[in-house]
Amino acid sequence: VGKRPAGMNINRQQAFLPAIITSNEGVMMKKCLLYTILAAGMLALSLKAQPLQPTLLNFEGDDGRVEVPDHPSLDFAGSFTVELWFQPLMLDGWQRLIGKGTVNTAEANWSVSLMSDNTIDFFWESADDRDHLLSTTDTIRAGEFYHLAAVLDLEANEFRIYLNGNLSATATAQGDTPAVNDDPLYVGMRRTINGLEKAYAGYLDEVRLWQRARTRQQIRRTLNKALAPQYYQSADSGLVAYWQCDSLEDLGIGGDGVDDIRDLSIYGNHGDLAGDVTLTTVGAYTGIGQPGSLARPEGFVLWQNYPNPFNPKTVIRYQLSGISDTEVAVYNLLGQRIRLLMQGRQAAGAYELTWNGRDDAGREVSSGFYICELKAGGYRQAVRMLLLK
Repeated sequence: VGKRPAGMNINRQQAFLPAIITSNEGVMMKKCLLYTILAAGMLALSLKAQPLQPTLLNFEGDDGRVEVPDHPSLDFAGSFTVELWFQPLMLDGWQRLIGKGTVNTAEANWSVSLMSDNTIDFFWESADDRDHLLSTTDTIRAGEFYHLAAVLDLEANEFRIYLNGNLSATATAQGDTPAVNDDPLYVGMRRTINGLEKAYAGYLDEVRLWQRARTRQQIRRTLNKALAPQYYQSADSGLVAYWQCDSLEDLGIGGDGVDDIRDLSIYGNHGDLAGDVTLTTVGAYTGIGQPGSLARPEGFVLWQNYPNPFNPKTVIRYQLSGISDTEVAVYNLLGQRIRLLMQGRQAAGAYELTWNGRDDAGREVSSGFYICELKAGGYRQAVRMLLLK
């Protein structure tokens, strides 16, 4: 059972995980199996649906990435489309979302990045070593979920960027074909001749790569649904990689251990997690409403501060689902409040605060663990922070 069964609108509904419950709500095993042994070895069972929260890749912005080995299916020598859902948790300079090729070489290939002016850049290099760059007119905000589609359409002689199913930017492709290379594909960082850099900080999910140009109608049809098997069980659809980010496995990619993401396409372009990237559970996506509106996590959310550990300051982000009397404060491990960061009435939306490691009197606090707590609308959530000097 997956988190997003085929055809389920992943942004309007929570997925449900079937749980087997005893007739008397008896002994529970972890995950989904619950059972009671009755007389004569009989087993009494009943079914119950319980919400299953979505899982996403969580990049902390230091050195987290997913590395996918080179494969001919990932060498886009013609039209192609890159799709993914992402939610940046901080907007602090250039961040690579996904790309293939090595920067500052003749074979940079293609990439999609979040830029320092909060726009999205779609870059590709043609076989004659010319660079092609397109930037969105729309800007990105921290704490918001976006669906992104970058399309190179050689038949129409143009390349395009869609945000939430709406065309955000387009440019002429000048009849060129993309360059190809033997480099790995990276998600969350970019590769240069000097190493890896431009780490992404935020969530990422439902990554899809196609060796064909998808139209606006095709993108809208599937952007908020898990792909049906007809898309990834044959080559006819043009899908060459599909990472749902549901679970980690040991697929023999990179190092040993259960740290690989499975590609559901027939090409088996599995990815290896490295650095500060994890699989995490967050609140369910909400509906995107009309095409083009912004999707957000449901309810009240306090995200983990970034960076963590930190010195001398850290950023704290939280989400409110409605108008609320809100308080955000920092406590020491004795439960004593040392810093009040915010107190007042706030509208629904995403917010960002910075704590500089000082108390309410302006004094620097010592190294150690601290608790940040959000109180809003009867909701309370806390995260642990580590100050290292």
